[in-house]
Amino acid sequence: MGEEVPKHVRPRTTAELLATGVTPRQLRGSKWQPSGRGMWVPAGVDTTAVDQRVIQQAVRLPPDGAVGGWAAARAHGADQCDGVAPDGRTVLPVLLCIGTERRIRAGAGSELSRDPLPEDDVVEIHGVRYTAEPRTCFDGMRLATDLVEAVVFADLMLHSALLTITEMQDYIATHCGWRGVPQARAALGLADPGSRNGWESRIRMVWVLDAGLPRPLCNPPIFDLCGQLLGYPDLLDVSSATVLEYDGREHRRAIRHDRDNLREELFEEHGLVVARVTHIDFSHHDDLARRMQRTRRRGLGRDRRQDRWSLTVPPAWGSRSGTADDELEALLAAMDADWSRRAT
Repeated sequence: MGEEVPKHVRPRTTAELLATGVTPRQLRGSKWQPSGRGMWVPAGVDTTAVDQRVIQQAVRLPPDGAVGGWAAARAHGADQCDGVAPDGRTVLPVLLCIGTERRIRAGAGSELSRDPLPEDDVVEIHGVRYTAEPRTCFDGMRLATDLVEAVVFADLMLHSALLTITEMQDYIATHCGWRGVPQARAALGLADPGSRNGWESRIRMVWVLDAGLPRPLCNPPIFDLCGQLLGYPDLLDVSSATVLEYDGREHRRAIRHDRDNLREELFEEHGLVVARVTHIDFSHHDDLARRMQRTRRRGLGRDRRQDRWSLTVPPAWGSRSGTADDELEALLAAMDADWSRRAT
């Protein structure tokens, strides 16, 4: 398999284009568009696309600088780092790590880090310098707007298998005097590589931090007593048999919604208690936390003789190749087929 092709067009300076024969009049014409002060890209390039935004800021770096933060995480493979805030609208700036000696302006669409940047903290990907995985995760946690978003960042990187909790513990231990280390250390203590997306992480933080409830499992496979897979709940509190599911925008589509209902029915038929959380619920953290507490109390008071679910992995399950994500996709595909049969 060949190397993945970058999803951007590198801007070129006015001087570079003039040297290739492009005239000032042509630059003012319909074939070129500005992408920053003194920089140009061909007309038709979407300068607001996430990867294009990153390269347009990267070209401003000094020779020993590097792109960091969410953009570096994305370059390393954490695709869910899309440069958009949790509200789904606000565009996040690209972090430019320029070291302690450089003096450049942040400019529109970027923010600067003037913390030390040793070469060990830098890697090159498709000709662009990015902070290495441990430094990227460290900066993402310590510079996050709050502890919850720091956990979200750590979860995304850990789930992408870019590094381990032990590696980050070691990295933090060698950077004790840096700004934001207490938040980074706290976030790592709450992080879970089993979390598959940012909203699952945020639900977990409401459950743990706001509701004060025991730490749940993230996306564990649940089986019936015959060893058949029931599903992968977003979160599971084992003692109360409480399942928490996030309903994102993609869950509103008819087929996905019906599939979610079928899975919820399947969980409940086997003795699990299901609660669903939407984006709107996060506008009322206290109400959401109280609802979680009530749901857990209901689960603790259930008739456990009706439990027909298990976390025990059947012997044949361990011989399967493929990841939990692969198994989840296979399960969802089977549920789609079942829904189609019922619809007809």
